[in-house]
Amino acid sequence: MRSATENGTECFDPRLPAMTIALAFAGTLVFAVLVSAFFDSVGN
Repeated sequence: MRSATENGTECFDPRLPAMTIALAFAGTLVFAVLVSAFFDSVGN
């Protein structure tokens, strides 16, 4: 097997994908709430 740090990055860090997914999900959720609130205020 090759070294994990051969390319300057870890082969696999189990925390990174979960953190990325969590951040993306939170960002999408916040964005959706802001957009819905914006359209609510515009519609009324």
